[in-house]
Amino acid sequence: MEIREMQQQDEQSINRLLNQLGYPMTVEETASRLTKIKKDKTNGTTIIVAEASNGEILGFAQWLVLDSLLFEPLTYLIALVVDENSRSKGIGSQLLQRVEEWSKDHGMDGVILHSGVERHKAHCFYEKSGYQIRKEQKNILKLF
Repeated sequence: MEIREMQQQDEQSINRLLNQLGYPMTVEETASRLTKIKKDKTNGTTIIVAEASNGEILGFAQWLVLDSLLFEPLTYLIALVVDENSRSKGIGSQLLQRVEEWSKDHGMDGVILHSGVERHKAHCFYEKSGYQIRKEQKNILKLF
C-alpha cells in the first residue's frame, strides 16, 4: 500500500468514501469541491490517499493548518475515512501517522479534530492512537 497525495483521478474513490462516511453527494459535486480546494492555495489544505497495490483507494485524510489566538498552531484533521470493507487493517493508523509526521515537520503543536458523538468506533481508534477526548460541544452552523 502507498500513501500519496490525492490526484484528480481519485475523485470517484473520494466520492465513494465520503458517501460511506455519511456525506452523500454526486461525483460531480465532489469533483467541483476538489477543484476549488486545489485552486485555493491560501487555505493550506492537504489531501492524501491510501492506495492498494491494485490501484484501489482504500482511504483518505484531509487537513489544514489551524492558526488561532486561542492556542499554538495545530493541524486540523477535517476528515479521515477508510473504506468500510478495509477497516481494522491498519490503514487508518498509517494515514493518521502521515498526518502527524506532516504536522511535526511543519512546526505544529499537535492535531485536533471533531468527531460526531455517534462515531464510537472512531473515538476508540483515536484514543488508542494517543488522542484525548477533551469535551463534547454543539456544532453550530449558519448557511448562506
